[in-house]
Amino acid sequence: MCFIFLQIDAATWGIDWEGPVGTPDPEAAVEVPLAPQNMQQTVEGHLRLHIDPFLTSEEFGVDIYRRALSMAQDSVAAQV
Repeated sequence: MCFIFLQIDAATWGIDWEGPVGTPDPEAAVEVPLAPQNMQQTVEGHLRLHIDPFLTSEEFGVDIYRRALSMAQDSVAAQV
């Protein structure tokens, strides 16, 4: 049995040097509006009031995470 060990450069791993080169699309530019300064504190405070981190879960906490995510999204949508 013969093993071949190759040196892999992490900086260029996954680059297809023979592949096509993409061209920038000026219409694909995305403008992200600035969030209100206190949004993070507001959402965090809302979650701390309504989500108990010590709740029991049959889904390894996924159900609690989904509920918190939904509440955070609703809170952000109400602020924007």
